[in-house]
Amino acid sequence: MDVQAWQAVYVSGFAASSVALAAWTIGERRSELARFAPVVILLGLLAMASTIVVAQGEAGDRLFVLARDLLVQAGMAYAVRLLVKHPRVLWPALVVVGIVYYLYYREEQRADLIEAITPQTQFVGAAAAPLSTSVDAARLDPAGEYLLQFRDPSQVSPARAALADEGIRLERAFGGLVQSPGTDPAAYRALSAVYAADVPDDYAGDAAALLAGLPGGVYAEGNEVVQVAPLRRGPVLEPARGLAGPTDPAAIGLDDPEVTRQWALTAWPYAAFAKTTEALRDRLQPALLYVLDSGVDASHPDLAANFRSHGDYGDRDGIGHGTHVAGIAAAVARNGQGVAGWLPAGKHDIKVSSIRVIGPLGFGTQRSIVQGIIDAANAGAAVINLSLGGRSTDARQRVYADAVRYANERGAIVVVAAGNSRVDARSYAPANAPGVIAVAALDNTLAQAGFSNDVDGLEMGVWAPGHDIYSTVPNGGYAPFSGTSMAAPQVAGLLTVAKAIDPELTTREAYRLLQRSVAAAPAGSRERPDVVEPGRFLESVARGR
Repeated sequence: MDVQAWQAVYVSGFAASSVALAAWTIGERRSELARFAPVVILLGLLAMASTIVVAQGEAGDRLFVLARDLLVQAGMAYAVRLLVKHPRVLWPALVVVGIVYYLYYREEQRADLIEAITPQTQFVGAAAAPLSTSVDAARLDPAGEYLLQFRDPSQVSPARAALADEGIRLERAFGGLVQSPGTDPAAYRALSAVYAADVPDDYAGDAAALLAGLPGGVYAEGNEVVQVAPLRRGPVLEPARGLAGPTDPAAIGLDDPEVTRQWALTAWPYAAFAKTTEALRDRLQPALLYVLDSGVDASHPDLAANFRSHGDYGDRDGIGHGTHVAGIAAAVARNGQGVAGWLPAGKHDIKVSSIRVIGPLGFGTQRSIVQGIIDAANAGAAVINLSLGGRSTDARQRVYADAVRYANERGAIVVVAAGNSRVDARSYAPANAPGVIAVAALDNTLAQAGFSNDVDGLEMGVWAPGHDIYSTVPNGGYAPFSGTSMAAPQVAGLLTVAKAIDPELTTREAYRLLQRSVAAAPAGSRERPDVVEPGRFLESVARGR
């Protein structure tokens, strides 16, 4: 069973056992309904416990969800027992509880459950080692569980024939690959040699072992399912404990009323940034930021003027994640409404676009993400933002690395969220892929956010505001959310402006200039992550590499 199926089992079990528990308490164990209630209670509790025990995910998170919901049920039963002799109060109270559950608690429960029982990503094998057979097939894309990279193209046909005898279908993994003049052909050749292996659901053999035994030096990775966690409002930060948004938008050259809620514009001084971009306005060239995510609500009034469509499929957002990410980087500044992003106001041809790599339930695959990188690079992306990823047991991530190299060769800088498990980001993909700039999250005290992974061990890691970030959501709305998903577009937006100043700027040059542009920590302050000064960074870009 997949994550959604287990979620449905758990939520149904909770609802059924809660209703039965209330009926049993009200009936004082004598009515016909009350006599059947214990059976329903037991079945509901078994459904909840089965989900927690059998489904995958972090054990602590799963047990927390179960313990919390059992306490809620116990509290409800106690309250019903107290009110059972006061029916005029009891029945309205039960109606209110039902409404609160349906409109609020159920959604929180579903979101928490998705996070608790979704397995973290793991990747299969490596070229020089046996292909691991321990990966649970339920974590792989059922339409193509494995990605195979053939060292010798002549081995593809024999491998296809051998796998067909086992009912395993082999197809080219990626389309649209272009060998551009003047670029190193290595990444193009590597990605052209990747095929997806689709294993039948009823396959009785050991598919991983079979693929490991193919001749010709085949490298294999699992085509892992990647989840974008549902957007959740975290605790709002107290301004008294740290930075707040600008109190006077006009003082920093803005008229967007909600910038008072954007503390990131204080942490990364927007006034200096705006002054620098204005001074460099004659040097700004066209630049395109691609958000690879759940899509973007292209009709949002605070995004529409800065949005360029890549196709209708990416212009809608079923879960809101991509729209929030896009607004952080590219919400229209100085339009008298909402918030402001980092793309400069005016008639500059500096835009944001969207390729949907995450479906409406919040899930994508390594294959869909890599295809998105290829498509964005082919479309002329200056910067590609990936606010997604998951745990990995494979530090090399060859297919991701080849995709990033393909994008870099075509002039794109790839920015990736570091992950939200407060561990070393070297265990997260694609944040650990060579050639990306990985972004960890700061809170409004400019300390590492409590959820953020650490990027200090990565080749190119930076820090940016990522806690309680106010931005756009679908249907013209705004909301604050937290995550390294919110930190990455701060950097991606700034780098898009840098590419508009210098289109030849490379990833490594950009990273070096970011490191040179960090603010000095206050004297006597505790150790803290480096904080970039956007205006200083753009001045460095303008002076030359």
